[in-house]
Parts: sequence; C-alpha cells; structure tokens
Amino acid sequence: MKNILLLFILIGINGIYAQNKVQKIIELNSLVDTLNNKTVKTFEYDKNGNLVKENYINFMPLNSKYRNTGTWIYEYNKGQIQKSYKINRPEKDTILIEYKYRGNKKKVTKMELVTRSKLKDSVADKYGIDGEKGCIIAPEDLEFYKVWVERENKTIISKHGKINKEKVFFDHNTNPYDLTYEYDTIGRLSTLTQINRKTKKVNWKEQYQYDRKSTVREREYFIEYWNKIPPKELEIKYYNEKGEITRIELSNSKDYVDGVIEITYDNGLISKKTFKDKNGNTIREHKYIY
Repeated sequence: MKNILLLFILIGINGIYAQNKVQKIIELNSLVDTLNNKTVKTFEYDKNGNLVKENYINFMPLNSKYRNTGTWIYEYNKGQIQKSYKINRPEKDTILIEYKYRGNKKKVTKMELVTRSKLKDSVADKYGIDGEKGCIIAPEDLEFYKVWVERENKTIISKHGKINKEKVFFDHNTNPYDLTYEYDTIGRLSTLTQINRKTKKVNWKEQYQYDRKSTVREREYFIEYWNKIPPKELEIKYYNEKGEITRIELSNSKDYVDGVIEITYDNGLISKKTFKDKNGNTIREHKYIY
C-alpha cells in the first residue's frame, strides 16, 4: 500500500513538474491567417528536469534577423552539461560543443564536422597548367571526407560563484578576445568589457544600472564594424511587482532588430511574447505551451 501511495505521489509530482516546463513555442503572425501559425520550437526534458532536446523549426527569436532550423541534443553528468550536439542542419554539418570542469574553471570547445575535398592546395604546382583545359586533376583527389574543425574554444573563470573572466579563441577568421566581468557591492553585474587579445584594445564596454522597476544596459563600441563604429546600444528591461520581466526596449542594436518585446504571464509562467516596432505595431508573437 505504501509503495502504491508513493507511486501516486511521484506521478503527481512529475505531472506538476511537467506543467512548469515549456513544451513548444508557436509563432503567431498577424499578417497571415491563423491557420498558418506554426510550431517553431519544441523541448524535451529528462526525469531530472534537464533540457535534453530542442528542435528549431524555422525558428526566429523575436528580435532576430535570421531563422534557424536544426536539433540541439544535450548530455549531462550529475546535473552538469557535458556535451551538446546540433544536428539536422539543412545543407550544414554537425556542431559539437564539449564542456570540461576543473576547479573554478570551465572549458568550452566548439567543433564543426565539415566536408572537405582531398584536393591539394597546390594543384597548379602538382599538375601543371594546360593553357586550353586548365588544371588536370586526378579523380582520386576529388573525393570528399569529413573532418572535425575547431571553431571556438573558451575558458570561463569564476570567483566566489560568479564569472570573473572569459578567454575566447576562434579559428583564423576571427580575432580572439577576453570578457571581463565587474560587479557592484551587492553582487549585480555592473560592467562587462570585451578586449581584443591581440591588440589589448577594448572592443566594447557595457554598463548596467538598476532600480526597483528596471535594468538599463548600455553598450559603447570602440572599434569599427562594417567600416564604421556602431552607435551606443540601449536595452531597458522593465519588471512588475513580482520581479518578472514584462517589457524589453531595444535601440541601436548591432546584431538584432530594434523594437519592443512585451511579455505576458499566466500563473508565473510566460504565456506569450510579442515583438512590436517603435510605433507600437505588432510584428510577430510567440505563444508558449506547457
């Protein structure tokens, strides 16, 4: 009898727990018929509540410029994430992110499985140039194979339970940088600075200001992107009396679309997010299903 009672209790707990986890996101578009509104993201969890799978189905974050399709799979050990994979990427290969922990440091390595040709870099030197037909290439050198390429690695250093610094390296296409974190006297993030590891110059700096009803983030750039220095970014988050974020205002964003995100809650859970332009016109909405 006790075992049966315990089983019912566990089932009840799992049922309540499952209700508090978002299962899917539906995109609502006021410009099309509601029948065309589609699920754009789904979630799966293990028995411990860890997120183990995310399916992106032409998903676009509300203030993003780009859509995303693919499946993220997450692996854990004792509650700590160990690996994550992104598969089912249209016309792209698998991404693997590995996490390693040692003391107050966490090492994160991002790899991509890419298709490469066995064709030699110095084809002209090897085969010579035929003035009429160009390079004559052996068929065996046109075969393809898969190889893991390291795209990014970073070391995250923590102190007293808070991130103190990130050392970030990329492949040859992007300059490496450091992220340094500073906190105020009550432990809130006050300054975030990105520094080029090669030149030691500041790329950008963020300042955070807090009051009871809002958090203001201002980012100032010191280097050029696309041949110009971007204007100062401004993000303001507004809270209700429960401390829940209800509105986010975005201005001069370098990587995202400017506008306003309004967030609606139901019994403490996000039920809907709405993205509007600066004039208050609704662009897109995301409905959360639990």
